Amino acid sequence: VGDGRVYRPTGRDSLLQGLPVKFARTFKSNVVLLAIWAGALLSACSSDSDGPSLDRDASIVSPDTDAQRDATHTPDTTQTQPDTVSVIDTGRRPPRDGGPAWDWDVDDDNHGLFQLDGVIPPTGPVSGGTRVQLRGRGFDVNTRVFFGSQEMVVRLSGAHLIGKTPPASGPGPVSIRAIAPDGTTRNLTDGFDYTADISVDSIVPRRLPTQGGVEVQIHGNGFASPMGVSFSGRSAARVEVVHETLLRVVVPAHPRGLADLRLTSPSQSVVIEQAVEYYEPLSIERVTPSSGPLAGGQSVTLQGKGFNSATEVYFGQARAQVQSVDAGAGSIRVLTPAASAGLSAVSVKNATDNFRLDDAYFYRANGALRLGALHPNFGPTTGGTEVWLVGYGFDVANLRIRFGATLATVINAGPDHALVRAPAGSVGSVDVVMLSGTNELDRVVNGFDYRAAITIDSLTPTTGSATGNQSVTIKGSGFSGAERVYFGTLSAGFQIISPTEIRATTPAHGAGLVDVVVSANGIEARRKDAYRFTDSLEVWGFSPVRGAIAGGTYVALRGTGFSGLLSVDLGGKAATEVRRLDDNNLYFMTPAQGPGEVTVELTAGDLQARAPYPFVYFNPINTFGGASGAEVLGSVNITVLAMGGSAVANAFVMLSTRSETPYQGLTDANGQLTLSGPGVLGAQTVTATAAGHSTTTLQAIDAENITIFLMPLDGEGGGAAGDPPPFGTISGKIINKGKRANHEGDGVVYDMAIVRTTQAHIQGPVMNPGPGSMVLRDESTYEIRSRVGDIALIGLCGTYNETTDTFTADFMAVERFMNVTNRGTYRVDLECDIALDQTAQVKLINPIYSPQGPDNNIVNIFWNFGFEGVYPSPTRGRGLDSVLEIPGQPSQDGELADISHIVVGGSYTSNFAPYTQTSRTNIADFSEVVALPPLLDVPELVSPHPGGTVVNNRIRFRASGPYYPDFFWVVVRNLQGMPIWQFIVPGTETMVTLPEFPSFAHLPYEQRPEPLAPGPLYLVIYGVRIPNFTYESFSYNDLSAERWEAFSVASWVIQLLP
Repeated sequence: VGDGRVYRPTGRDSLLQGLPVKFARTFKSNVVLLAIWAGALLSACSSDSDGPSLDRDASIVSPDTDAQRDATHTPDTTQTQPDTVSVIDTGRRPPRDGGPAWDWDVDDDNHGLFQLDGVIPPTGPVSGGTRVQLRGRGFDVNTRVFFGSQEMVVRLSGAHLIGKTPPASGPGPVSIRAIAPDGTTRNLTDGFDYTADISVDSIVPRRLPTQGGVEVQIHGNGFASPMGVSFSGRSAARVEVVHETLLRVVVPAHPRGLADLRLTSPSQSVVIEQAVEYYEPLSIERVTPSSGPLAGGQSVTLQGKGFNSATEVYFGQARAQVQSVDAGAGSIRVLTPAASAGLSAVSVKNATDNFRLDDAYFYRANGALRLGALHPNFGPTTGGTEVWLVGYGFDVANLRIRFGATLATVINAGPDHALVRAPAGSVGSVDVVMLSGTNELDRVVNGFDYRAAITIDSLTPTTGSATGNQSVTIKGSGFSGAERVYFGTLSAGFQIISPTEIRATTPAHGAGLVDVVVSANGIEARRKDAYRFTDSLEVWGFSPVRGAIAGGTYVALRGTGFSGLLSVDLGGKAATEVRRLDDNNLYFMTPAQGPGEVTVELTAGDLQARAPYPFVYFNPINTFGGASGAEVLGSVNITVLAMGGSAVANAFVMLSTRSETPYQGLTDANGQLTLSGPGVLGAQTVTATAAGHSTTTLQAIDAENITIFLMPLDGEGGGAAGDPPPFGTISGKIINKGKRANHEGDGVVYDMAIVRTTQAHIQGPVMNPGPGSMVLRDESTYEIRSRVGDIALIGLCGTYNETTDTFTADFMAVERFMNVTNRGTYRVDLECDIALDQTAQVKLINPIYSPQGPDNNIVNIFWNFGFEGVYPSPTRGRGLDSVLEIPGQPSQDGELADISHIVVGGSYTSNFAPYTQTSRTNIADFSEVVALPPLLDVPELVSPHPGGTVVNNRIRFRASGPYYPDFFWVVVRNLQGMPIWQFIVPGTETMVTLPEFPSFAHLPYEQRPEPLAPGPLYLVIYGVRIPNFTYESFSYNDLSAERWEAFSVASWVIQLLP
């Protein structure tokens, strides 16, 4: 129960010869050795061990029941036994980011040297927070680092130190100083350059036309050359750094809607989300129908751009009633106002824009045929212009429209609209005639103006510097009246050499392909992607500067000249998923690579550039399992191992609890996988599962490196018989030299002595001492098996009452500072002359009582002999009071002057769970009441109800406080007692979410995980408090009860599947 090891009198028949029959019957059973402390189940060295064992309940030896005997051989899975994690329980806190024992690239020559070589990256913003790695030798966990006068918190990762830069007082270089634990100092003069933080205060104007080409002013701070500017991935046409607080930028074209602003410098890239709004300038392309009655009231649809719910429509000066607006389709439906006969202008306007189209609608006085106007009313001599006709009666038989002497192509027509394609013609104006067959119905005199056509045939050269001022020859036709030449949205200076040649001078323009346009008299020629502005290819920097050896780290790279076909190479291996974000930014995913530094090279077309510093690969494995490293900023590096430490290949790992998450995959041959991307930020829920293994979920953990241990479910790796543990043999006489207490009462009383050694720690394991550890007469000879190593030998002398089945120890003997070797034999005579006449008083804070349990308080004491081990006091305190007395303690003098005490207490339930327990170590004496740390509330299941099925993939529970755990350890076990799923949950959360797994049907059958087990399962919830615990550096050592200051536990039967 609780922390106590329950020792039962047992033995072989030979041991019982000469003993009273009733006493012999009591001994005729196999041992039940339950080593339960802090919820850790520790087995005895032999399942059929001989010899009596001591119950620390005050002077009571509990009777041996059939159920308890069965539990010796087959764990009773209906009662929750905490899981053992001794495979990795080393008793040390793990390093944050792996450790030298696991860092396969550590150079042995580093040891004994202390050297500071550099820092990557070498620049970052004044506000600090740049993740950096110090390069050098001889670093250890106690090395201190200063940037200028500010200390940087560092962690040791292999042979390197990593951290985040502290804030600086202002821009400029600072020296870096590293101080070794012995005081040795190394300096790096001007080793890091702080740059001003980029910030944006305002953008004027903020609303921009979709065609771009307008100049905006960006006010803020940290602006310096070189500076890249883009709007949702479209690079600015021109950037001018006027001052560190002002940029002038010519914006690119962009679809209607909100756009992000990105500003990029060599040391940082800053995104201002939804910084500007692109709008379509108002325009009207056609009005349908294009004619109607004088009284108005006709439903008319305007086709155009820039319409929204605030758009107003006017026919002449009269406002129309808006019926509906479809901004996506570019249409607005209105009811016409009344007007006088004739052509009317139609105009639209809103708060920031307006547009007017003359002669767009015809008010008709009667049903007479009429051709009123054309839109547009000009076009090139090559023809092909689509012209919308305003008028009425276009549904006549055999409608024909003639431009001068040439018929146009009728695209479509109705009673009050017609759309035609103009034929080719000669320069000049022509009449436009409406015909029915050969019969003329109406005419617009000089209704269409043919203007000289323009063509662009070629450009020489087709590429040039983004700085502009490049001479470009444009060949084509119709250049005589050229009025404008554009490269992209920027106007270029030009000279007309002949009707077929223009010599233009390129403007300064951002790198990339642009259209070239020549226009004259409303006619333009456009050559798509005709000219490429080029910039020198440079790599300014990248982030992060380090990634895991499994590859797959998302890296954002900054520079200039990112155009054309792009590729990235890391140490001779090609990166994957290289994607250009704008002219100054791209990202890629790292390839798998061995640990160490590699060069980063970018190729753009025929150009190549190398990054100014290397990318560093590291092995993220953590010896102790759990979490390590910095907070999550783009990547989570997962290692999946079996409990024996071997890699689990093809384990499925996912972030989030949604099956459609993009952050999922299978581990490589090393059991490793990196899940990375711009959306991987902050605390993550990480789940790992594998065929034939258990499943583990770490919930809401903000650490970049996760090592998970999975339990094999096929029974391999444990339970097989092996060589017996090493042991020595100690024998001798034990004599009771003290005066026995007067134990009055009914029954037969026998003198008894029990001899054992200290155990290594209070969790065990406990060496089975054999049948000779218990003797029934004074000056009897004992013989025991002992664990090897440093021990103290303890003898307890007292009396056994056959009627009450109790042993009471009155005196003790001790032999200190023994060292036992394997198979060694030792002769030690013991004299019980140390009285067990002291009483300890222990106070429980926040004891728990419930009719369903816990239902009693218990306190146990361990005598701590230091490196010799610990020994359980033969008595315990029990009751419902918060202050309990524990008699039978020795005085701390003589041979016991240097020992201390460990006190374990809590509120327990007779059938094991629920219970809550706490402990305190290094107690010098019991001269005053010992107050234990507060007990935690026991968890209570909210959903599902006990015996029920999990609903909506959620397990809900509560723990009322007022004292709360650091984390919850939630274990789901099958009927065989195997933990099939473990959850680690922050102590602030009381809900576990089971992930929705994707289909594994695509995997080979033998590789398909089966995390959701059918049938009844056992749910166990531990609440755990550990001194100085940090959830983000959780390790599997934290599942060792040896660390726990306080914990609570409860268990229920549930089902995961209906």
